[in-house]
Amino acid sequence: MYPLVYPRKDHAVRELKSDFIEGEDFIIQKPDYQVFPKNEENKKTGRPTEEYYLSVPCLEYFIAKKVRPVFEVYRQVFHHATKNELYNLATRNKPTPIPRYSPLIELAKQCPNVNITLKAGELIEAIDYCVNRTRKELEQLITDANTETYPSPDQVSKILDVNKTTLWRWGKQGYLVPIEIGGKRRYKMSDINKILSKG
Repeated sequence: MYPLVYPRKDHAVRELKSDFIEGEDFIIQKPDYQVFPKNEENKKTGRPTEEYYLSVPCLEYFIAKKVRPVFEVYRQVFHHATKNELYNLATRNKPTPIPRYSPLIELAKQCPNVNITLKAGELIEAIDYCVNRTRKELEQLITDANTETYPSPDQVSKILDVNKTTLWRWGKQGYLVPIEIGGKRRYKMSDINKILSKG
């Protein structure tokens, strides 16, 4: 599980041990073999790996902590499916073929009551899809923020044809809220355009 979220296993283990209780949230199982060095040369070589078995809430926490959009899809699909266990066994055991071009999120929206089994590659595709989609939305927000202009109260009163008292009252009511830029009161042009479009 750790390669989906962390670059190295020891990073995941450190987070696991710091945020959860051993025996309750996770279990460490040491392998049932031991590595012996040749000729008693270096006794510290050949450390066996430890396997960590996570509880479902622990796994959800790791996914939610690192990749929030993927956790939202996971929560919508899997939690909803466990609440609605009213399928009969005949339909539950028959897998439904899913077209390859259908993204996981669209599938989850179309069929919220279906249990989905994913291969690791498909999960990585879903993560990439969510990350790219979120990145595009953030880039659009950044572009909008960079093109935003901030006129002064005098300019706004001329644009909206109201006096400064009305602007002050609108700010108190939350209708047109000013922001502070460099210690000066300014208004977002996008908010002004919304008021103008309402007519």
